[in-house]
Formats: sequence, structure tokens, C-alpha cells
Amino acid sequence: MNTPNMPAVLRIPARSEIPGLLADLDASGLSIAAFARSRLLNPQNLYLANRKRKAQAGPHPVFDRVRIRGGVEDRQAFELCLHGGCRVRIPSDFEAASLRRLLEVLRAC
Repeated sequence: MNTPNMPAVLRIPARSEIPGLLADLDASGLSIAAFARSRLLNPQNLYLANRKRKAQAGPHPVFDRVRIRGGVEDRQAFELCLHGGCRVRIPSDFEAASLRRLLEVLRAC
């Protein structure tokens, strides 16, 4: 569906642009669709490139089930319990972009 602000044809990125676009996508915090719209790109190319990147990255870390302990007053922070017993304590005021970067690092492990 074309709107007055959208071009009739969206640009298909060159293969050489894809790594940089994926890095920009990760840093933006936007969905693939929103990022593609902001760059006037065909989102299908980014979906495919992102899927390939994830497949090449290998398995993701396995997280244990979520357990909530304590009352409302104790929810100043939350804790990620990773497979193997590693725990990461994250304050509730931790910025969303920083949390996304942390999760990307954990995915790479």
C-alpha cells in the first residue's frame, strides 16, 4: 500500500551494504519493518539477511525458566539465570538499548 510519503518502489540494498545495514538496524532498536521504512528499503531483503545472519551465528544461549521471588518492593532489578549457573543481575533502570547489546553479547557466547 502506497501512501503519499512512501515511494512506489523501495530500494533493494546491494549485497555489500547488508552487513552495515544490519549493524545499523541492531543499533537503532527499531523493528526490521520500521528500519526499512526509515531507509526506503525493501524490508524483505533485510528479513532474509537477518535470518541468514542468525543461522550462521549458531545456537542461542539457553535460558532457564523465569522465577519471580520477593514482593513488589524487591523488583528494583531483575536477574538472568543462564544455563550452567551463570547469573546476570540487571538494574530496573538499565537502558533498553544497553540491554539489547548485552543480550547480543550473550547470544554470541
